[in-house]
Amino acid sequence: MDKLTAEYQQKQADYTKANADRDEAVEKGQSDLNNATSDLDKQVEASKNAGLDVSVEVSKVSPKYKDLTGLEGQDLLDAMAYNLDLYNKAVASGVASEKAWLN
Repeated sequence: MDKLTAEYQQKQADYTKANADRDEAVEKGQSDLNNATSDLDKQVEASKNAGLDVSVEVSKVSPKYKDLTGLEGQDLLDAMAYNLDLYNKAVASGVASEKAWLN
C-alpha cells in the first residue's frame, strides 16, 4: 500500500470516528436534557398540585458553531471537535440550569 492510500485511509478512519463521537454526544446530550426536563416537569406539577402558582420560562441557546463548509482533513476534524466541545458545554449548561430550578 502506498503512502497516499495509507493517509487517505487514516483520514477516513479519523472522520468516521469524529462522526461517531458526534452521534454519541448528541444522543447523550438529548438524553440528559430530556431527563432534566422531565424532572423539572414533575416538580412543576407537584408544586401546582400543592396549590402553588408556578411559572417556568424556557429559553433556547445555540452556540456559535464553526462552519464546516469547505473544510477537509485535519482542519475539518479540528472544527468538528471544537463544535462538539461547544455542544457538550451547552448541554451541561442547560441541564445545570434546569436542575438549579429544582433546588
